[in-house]
Order: sequence, then C-alpha cells, then structure tokens
Amino acid sequence: MDIEDALLSWLNQRVKDRTGEILNEVEKEIIRKSSEGLTYDKMKIPGYQVESIKQNIAPQLWKLLSKATGKNVTKKTLPIVLEALEKERWFSRTYGDIFI
Repeated sequence: MDIEDALLSWLNQRVKDRTGEILNEVEKEIIRKSSEGLTYDKMKIPGYQVESIKQNIAPQLWKLLSKATGKNVTKKTLPIVLEALEKERWFSRTYGDIFI
C-alpha cells in the first residue's frame, strides 16, 4: 500500500488533534517508505543513519501514531491501520455527521 498525500495529511491532522504534536518530514518519510513495504535497511533518508531510524525515530513514531489512532501501530501493522484510517476518512467525508 502506497500512502497518498491526502491520507498522510489527514493522519497528520489527527496526530495534531489528539496529541498536540505534528509529524515532521522524517516521520512522514518513514511512514511513506514503510507503507511501500521497505525495510529500515532500504530506507535511504538523507542525513539519517539506519540505526538511528530503527532504534530511535521509528519506535517513537509508532508510539505517537498508536496514541493518535487508538490502534497498535507498528511497522508491521501500519498497512492495516492505514487501510482502516482510509476507510474512516472516506466515511467521514461521505457521510459527515449524519449519524450523530
């Protein structure tokens, strides 16, 4: 699953609304590359070493996304969570507050 910019933007807004934080460019790139199925070793992010991404940045990112989504987000579960969020985003755009 390749994350589209609109979904990433929506996810970033959700993170901001629920945690007061925003995703930085490195975190967004980790999400993009993870959604493409790349391993940490194959993620080439200028200025960042693989070990730093793997041991520091990514674990904090997964915690932040878990807090923002209420789901257990890991590199492995990311595609499943993104798919569920895409459905939720579509549903909210399509039906809005009709059921509230």
